[in-house]
Amino acid sequence: MKATPVSDTQRLAVIDGVRGFALAGVLLANLRSYTLFEHLPDSARATLPTAGLDRLLEPAITFFVEGKFITLFSLLFGVGFVLQMVRINQAGEGPARYLRRLTLLFLIGLAHAYFFWWGDILRYYAVIGALLLVVAALRTRTLAWIGAAMALVAIPIAQLTFGDPSTSVPPMSAMSVQALATFEGPSWSAVVRENSTLNTWSLFWYWGLVFLVAGRLMLGAALGRSGWLQNVGAHARQWQWMLWTGLVLGLSLTMLVHGFDYGRLPLLQALPQYPLGQACLRLTRDLATLSLSLGYLAGFVLLFQQAAWRRWLQTLVPVGRMALTNYLAQTLLGVGIFYGIGLGVGPRWGLVGVVATWLLVFAAQIVFSGWWLARYRFGPAEWAWRSLTYGVRQPMRR
Repeated sequence: MKATPVSDTQRLAVIDGVRGFALAGVLLANLRSYTLFEHLPDSARATLPTAGLDRLLEPAITFFVEGKFITLFSLLFGVGFVLQMVRINQAGEGPARYLRRLTLLFLIGLAHAYFFWWGDILRYYAVIGALLLVVAALRTRTLAWIGAAMALVAIPIAQLTFGDPSTSVPPMSAMSVQALATFEGPSWSAVVRENSTLNTWSLFWYWGLVFLVAGRLMLGAALGRSGWLQNVGAHARQWQWMLWTGLVLGLSLTMLVHGFDYGRLPLLQALPQYPLGQACLRLTRDLATLSLSLGYLAGFVLLFQQAAWRRWLQTLVPVGRMALTNYLAQTLLGVGIFYGIGLGVGPRWGLVGVVATWLLVFAAQIVFSGWWLARYRFGPAEWAWRSLTYGVRQPMRR
């Protein structure tokens, strides 16, 4: 018996729904990069016609969105790993098909990162997803504890032990001058070269991303193994606990970190001068992000159980079922609208343009995903990915 692609009747709508919800936040966060706003110096941002509103939107996006939704997306990748391994084991197969699936995802991620947008996350999921096979036999609680340690304390310990590799490369502000000029230009080959430069630079500046992704994937795998998502009603108390603990702890720590970042807590400004202070700030920042992400997850899951809310939240289910297609489409639209190789709109409308584009693009993805899946079994990228994984052209039309 061979494993086959999951059918609609086998899917858990709440998982697809929360994945669609995560993609909404990922798009909003990534649009700051697609629009090239993140590369603008402060002096240029102050001259934008939207500067007044941007000063309100920037802390709001940082507070509620940045890091939270990509964390949620990563947790769901771990959940998906468990569900896939259950099906593979039931079919009596080994991990070869799963590794082939990840290899294809790695190649997709590389192409995405170098030819379109340097901030791709898929390649990290592919590499670290393979490492999940090593810990797959661990008990659920052990997996959760190791995941939490990887996501929260591995980076501070590495900082204290080996130092911070990001000090060996210039900060983003120094890289942004060349990046902005290149991405606003008309040459795709220049974009590819700049993507290559930023990909190399990011290995040092975002060196802790490997720990973060590994920890979050393990936590997601533990959640998938726990059965909480498969039977929400039986675990209502756990979801309530996750909701309130995640929101209260996440919001409190985020306010603390937010106050430090914006200079509103002068007593903490001396902390980065000391290695232990840097480690404490990193731990606080990552704990705030993870806690708030878990609060978002629990809130969505609990609301999805209520008929009145489910009616609206179900519109996100098709988006989540076409997660790969929609993630890649977000880059194509972002680069196509704002980069010089596309329409060349650039960052001229600031964060107001970011939010307006987010509303239009994600609304279009909701409509398109629902229309597409009413006619076809898979999204376009999912169809190609699965056909190559199984070595058989998958039936597309319903």
